[in-house]
Amino acid sequence: MLGSEASCSACGKLNCNPQDLPGSDKNVINREKLIRLTAGFLLLAAALFLIREGAMQVTAYLAAYLVLGCDVIYKAVKRISQHRLFTEHLLMTIATAGALIIGEYPEAVAVMLFYQTGDFFQDLAVDRSRRSIAALQNLRPDKARLVSGQIISEIDPADVKTGDHLLILPGDRVPADSHVIEGRSDMDTSAMTGESMPRAVSENDTVQAGFINGNGRIIVQADKPAADSAVSRVLDLVNSAAEKKAPAEHFITKFAAVYTPAVVALALLLAVVPPIVLNQPFTDWVYRALILLVISCPCALVLSVPLTYFAGLGSASRAGLLVKGGRYLEKMAEADVLVLDKTGTLTSGDFKVSKIESPDWPETKLLRTAALMEANSRHPIAKSIVSAWQAESGEQSDLQLASDMKDLPGLGMKATVDGMHMLLGSRRLLELQKIDCPMPAKGDNRSESVLYLAADGQYKGRIFLADSPRPEAADSLKALRKNGLKEFVLLSGDHEAVVQDIADQLKIEHAVGNAFPDQKVALIESLKKKKRQVIVFLGDGMNDAPALAMADVGIAMGTGSDAAIQNADAVLMSGRLDRLPKGFEIARKTARIVRQNIFLALGLKLLIMILAVFGLSGIWQAIFADVGVSLLAVLNALRLLKK
Repeated sequence: MLGSEASCSACGKLNCNPQDLPGSDKNVINREKLIRLTAGFLLLAAALFLIREGAMQVTAYLAAYLVLGCDVIYKAVKRISQHRLFTEHLLMTIATAGALIIGEYPEAVAVMLFYQTGDFFQDLAVDRSRRSIAALQNLRPDKARLVSGQIISEIDPADVKTGDHLLILPGDRVPADSHVIEGRSDMDTSAMTGESMPRAVSENDTVQAGFINGNGRIIVQADKPAADSAVSRVLDLVNSAAEKKAPAEHFITKFAAVYTPAVVALALLLAVVPPIVLNQPFTDWVYRALILLVISCPCALVLSVPLTYFAGLGSASRAGLLVKGGRYLEKMAEADVLVLDKTGTLTSGDFKVSKIESPDWPETKLLRTAALMEANSRHPIAKSIVSAWQAESGEQSDLQLASDMKDLPGLGMKATVDGMHMLLGSRRLLELQKIDCPMPAKGDNRSESVLYLAADGQYKGRIFLADSPRPEAADSLKALRKNGLKEFVLLSGDHEAVVQDIADQLKIEHAVGNAFPDQKVALIESLKKKKRQVIVFLGDGMNDAPALAMADVGIAMGTGSDAAIQNADAVLMSGRLDRLPKGFEIARKTARIVRQNIFLALGLKLLIMILAVFGLSGIWQAIFADVGVSLLAVLNALRLLKK
C-alpha cells in the first residue's frame, strides 16, 4: 500500500529530500493518524458487538467508515481534479463505496481500517529509512569560533574562509577541512569514515569538517572554505541520491501506470459481463469485482522498491560508502570487473624518498626544486616530496610556490624556479621534449617510482620513491571476489614495472602501466564493449576523473581529489579498502530484496485475483493480498537497515 504522504500515488516516488525529513510536524501527523485509527476501530467494534439495532448499527458502520476513510475520499477527489485517475485512493473509494451499496458494511469499514493501519506503519518504516541518511545532515555544525589575535567570535560556518584560525572545543564539530596548529585531542570520525575508534590528532595533522572533537582544546587553520569541505560534498551527494532512480524503479513506475487501469477495466467487465451472459444476479459478481479492486493496488511494488533502494543507500552510507543514487547501487550489484588505480588507492600513497641521483646538482637543490614545484599538489607523491624537503631543511612553514606552473596530465608538470624553466615528471615527459636522460638500471627496485627533473632543457637528476600496497589491500580483494567480482585490472600512469610488481603482490590478473587519462578512458570503454560486463573503477586522483565518469560505476576514495569525488558515482569516505566489500555486499542484498518483493507482490496478488474471479476468495483475503503483502514487502526492505 502506498503511504498517503510518504510517496506519490501517481508514480510511487518517495519524497526523500533530506530537507523534508520527518520532524515534529511529522510526529503530529502520526498522532492524528493514530487517533483516527483508534476511533475508527472502536466504532467498528461497537457496531459488531454492542449495537444490535439495525439503523443504529448501520449508523455506527457509516461513522467508522467516514472517520477512517475521509482523507482517502478527499485525496481521490483531489487526484481526479489533477487528472490523475488511477490512484490507490480512487480504488479504495470505489471498492468500499460498492461494498456499502450492496450492504457489506463490515467489509467496507475493514478495508479502510486495514488500509489506514498499513499506511500508518509504512509511514513509520519510511521515516526510519530516511533517518538512516538524514543523520548525515547533523554533520554540519551550527557555528564556528573564529580566532583573531586574542578575540574569539562566533560566526556562521558558511563564512569560514581559507586561512582562518578556528577554536575547536570538546564536543564541537569541525566546521571546515583544516589542519591542527595548536593543541592535541582525539577525534570521533565515525560519521565521516565509519571508524569507531577515536583518531588522535596533534600539530600539522589534518581534520575534516564533520569530525567531532574529543576532550582536548585545539586550534585549527582552515585549508578551504566550509562550502568546499568534505562534509559539504557528502550532503550534496545525499541530496542528489534520491533523484537518480534505479532501472527497477523506472520499471515499477511504468508498470503501475499500465497495470492499475487494466485491472479497473477487468473489474468493470467482471461486474457486468458474467451476470448478463450467465443470467445471474449482479450482486455476487459486483462483490467479486470489488475484491479485484481491493487487490489491484500495486502499492507493495511502488512503495517497497524505492524504499528498498533508499534503505540500501542508507545502509551503504553507514558502512562508509556513499552512493549517489539507486541506479548506481543496482549497477554495483551487477558488477563483474573492478578496475583500480594504484597510487593512493591500492597503495598507501605514503611514499618515502629512497634515493636521489644528479650528475651536477647537489641532492638538496634537486629536492628543493621538486618540492617548490609540488608544493600545491595533493598527489601522494607530491606530499612525500614536500615532506622529505621539510625534514631535510627543517623548514615546516609553507613553501613559496614556483611560478608559471602547469599540470601535464599523465606526464608531470612544468614551472619556473629561480628563473629556470623546469620539467618534473615521468621519463616519458623528458623524452617527448627530446631531453636525454639515463635508462633505468636493471637492478633498480621495480616497486620504486622515479621522478625526472630537467632545467632549461637539460637533465638534472631523478628522485626515487618507494611505495607499498595498503595493509588491508590483499584481504579486501579476496572479500571482493567472494562478493561476486570476477576480474581485477590494475590501471596506472606509473611505470609498467612498478605497476606489474604491485599486481603480482596482490594477485591481480591484469596490469597496465604508463596510462594517460585518455588511455584509461579508452581501456575502460574497450572493456565495456568487449566483455559486455559492468565495469567499476576505483580511483582517487584528478587524472582519474575521466575514467571515473566513463565507468558504469565510478568510486572515488574519500581522501582523494575534489575532481575525482565530483565525477564519481560513489565515495569511499574513509579511504580504506576494507570498507568496499561491505558496499558491494549491501548492493547485492538490495537487488536481491527488490526481486523478492516483486515476486512476492505479483505472485500473491495474481493468486488472489484468480481465486476472486471464480468466487473462491472473499474481501479478507483481498485485504491481506493488498495491505498484508505491502507490509511484508516493506519489512523485507527494512532488513537492509539492520546493523
